[in-house]
Amino acid sequence: PEETSLVKGPYLGSGQAIREAFRRKGIPSEAVDTMIRSLSENALSQYSSTLRQWWEFCQLRKFSPFDGNVWSVPNILTIPNIILFLHSIFELTKNSYISFNTHRAALSLITGAELGENVNIKRFMKGIFRTRPTRPKYEFTWNPKDVLNFLRDSPDTDLKSLSYKLATLLVLTTGHRIQTVFLIRCSNVKVSIFSFLTTKTSGPTVAQPCLTLPFFEECPRLCIAACLQWYLEQTKSLRQPGCDNLFITHSKPHGPGP
Repeated sequence: PEETSLVKGPYLGSGQAIREAFRRKGIPSEAVDTMIRSLSENALSQYSSTLRQWWEFCQLRKFSPFDGNVWSVPNILTIPNIILFLHSIFELTKNSYISFNTHRAALSLITGAELGENVNIKRFMKGIFRTRPTRPKYEFTWNPKDVLNFLRDSPDTDLKSLSYKLATLLVLTTGHRIQTVFLIRCSNVKVSIFSFLTTKTSGPTVAQPCLTLPFFEECPRLCIAACLQWYLEQTKSLRQPGCDNLFITHSKPHGPGP
């Protein structure tokens, strides 16, 4: 009865649905939290929309969301029902191939199926790719020289301009993601900057990025190390107690940057 009520009941939320899926797979209850921590908050947020739609789809057709089969025949995965669900999204939305990869990953997580290896799922996904191919992430590029010329000639007397200049120079000189730049902490600014927080590119065998910033004596106006020192000096009196973020908001009350 409890199993049936979970299947027939309202959407549990992504975290609870995944937790229940792990339980049904026989994962020890003590280990479930650790399993869930393998997923980033961003991944859980992305999966939530898919799982909610899948849950409602199953409720309407009396399928179990944990295997895609009818309630009376549990624990037997039905690939056609999963394809039917994905096709319903395809018809109702303009979602791209990348979005359907997210849908597939979310469904694999709670159904326990290796959907990426199923021949019919692979063929369906190939059809989506040909119908709605992935668009380039960047449709145009720009010349960094134009930006550097602008930064060199622009005054950085106010905090907003100085913040923009420092962020731009950090991204251009290090080549790191903007997320990495905004995770820099003042306490880690030495001769080099060490990022100890987890980033999107972090992994068990991947070291956290170390950003080495040499002084650029040929053009002091574009020297990232000097700009960083000047920014720290200008923001020292503005920082709230305990604020260790390198970047702070340029408007009052000057809290931690995004």
